[in-house]
Amino acid sequence: RKDDRQNLSREQLYVRGLEAVVGMRRYVRDMKLGAREAGDVYKLLDLPGGFGLHVGMYIPTLMKQGTPEQQAEFLAPAIRFEQIGTYAQTELGHGTYLRGLETTATFVPPGEHPADEVREGGFVLHSPTPTASKWWPGGLGKTATHAVVMARLITRDGVDRGPHAFIAQLREASTHRPLPGVEIGDIGPKLGYNAVDNGFLRFSEVFVPRRAMLAANARVDADGAYHPPPKKNAKAAYGTMVMVRADIIADASGVLSKAATIATRYAAQRRQGKAAIPGAPETLILDYGHVQRTLLVQIARAYAMHFTGKAMMDLYIASEKGKKQGNFDGLAELHMLTSGLKATCSWYTAEGVEECRRTCGGQGYSHLSGLPELLNSYVQNCTWEGDNKVLCLQCARYIVK
Repeated sequence: RKDDRQNLSREQLYVRGLEAVVGMRRYVRDMKLGAREAGDVYKLLDLPGGFGLHVGMYIPTLMKQGTPEQQAEFLAPAIRFEQIGTYAQTELGHGTYLRGLETTATFVPPGEHPADEVREGGFVLHSPTPTASKWWPGGLGKTATHAVVMARLITRDGVDRGPHAFIAQLREASTHRPLPGVEIGDIGPKLGYNAVDNGFLRFSEVFVPRRAMLAANARVDADGAYHPPPKKNAKAAYGTMVMVRADIIADASGVLSKAATIATRYAAQRRQGKAAIPGAPETLILDYGHVQRTLLVQIARAYAMHFTGKAMMDLYIASEKGKKQGNFDGLAELHMLTSGLKATCSWYTAEGVEECRRTCGGQGYSHLSGLPELLNSYVQNCTWEGDNKVLCLQCARYIVK
C-alpha cells in the first residue's frame, strides 16, 4: 500500500521496501512475467529499498564483468536472492573522481596468507585511511551480504594498476554479522530515499581469493602476472556506472511525468481568482497563462526525455553487443553522451518536479500530494553516479577534442 507511507518511520519504510520486493518477486514468478514486465511492476511499487543496488548494479556487474566460472559461483545465488549484493565504489573522500579511490587490493601469492586454504593466491582488501571508507552504497547498511568493491589493484611488482572490481563477502550467512576485519553500518537519515539503507564499509586487511577479482576484462594469474583489458576498453571496470547513467536518463521522464500529471490534474480542478463573467465560478488555475507556460514546458520535457531515454538505452545495448564482438570504437562517445544527458535530464527533472510542486500552491507542500517525497527522493540523481557539473565538463572535453 502507498497511502500511509508519509506516516511511517524510517525503519518501517525500510521493512516495507523489502516486503514489497519479496512480494513482487512472488507475483512475477506466479504470473510468469518476463524481464520487461517485471521492470514495469517494480516501477509501480514506487519505493526504492534495500534490494535496489542488488538488482540494479550488483547483478549487472556480475553479468558483464564476471567470467563464466565467477557467474556460476556468485551470479546464480544472487539471482535466487540467496546472496544480496551492493556496489561499493564511492568513498568518504572520493566520489566523482574515481581515480582517487583509496581502498587497496594487494596481491598475495599462493600459500602466503593464512586464509588461503586452497593455495590459489588472492588479494588483501584494506582501507588505509578514514577517507577510504566506502560511503553511500544502497543496501550496505543492513541488507547486503556481499559487495562488488572497487579497489586499487596492487600487483606483485608493487605497481598500482588503478581501480578494479572485486567480490567480497561482508556478512556471515547464518547470523548476518559482519565478518572479521569488516566494519559496516548504516549512515543514518537523509533528505529523502529513506527506505534505502545507505551504508559505510571499512576493511582491515581482509583476504579474498584470487577468483574474487572479476576477470572478464582484466585478470591476475597465480604467479602475479597482470593482464590488462584491451586499450580501447581500458575503462571496462567503470561499465556498470555507464549503465546506471543510461538508466537515470531513461527513468527521468517517468518521474517528471508523475509530477506533471499531479500538477495538471490539480490545476484542472482548483479554482482561484475573480470570475471572468459575473456569477460564474472562479477561474480554473489551469486557465492562467503563467500556469500553462509552467506545466506545458514540463509535459514537453517529459515527452522529450522519454524518447531520449529510449534512444540512449538502444545505443547502450548496441555498444554492449559491439564489445562482445571486440568492437570498442563507440565507448568514448557513449561515455560522453551518458555524462551529458545524465546531467541534463536529472537537472530538468529535479527542477521540473519543484516547478510542479509550486504550481499546486500550499497543497503541493503537503505530503498527501505525493510531490515532496517525489522531489526529495529524486534530487540525489544530480549527485550520484557523477556530479552533474563535472559530467558536463567531461562531455565538453570530448566535444572540444
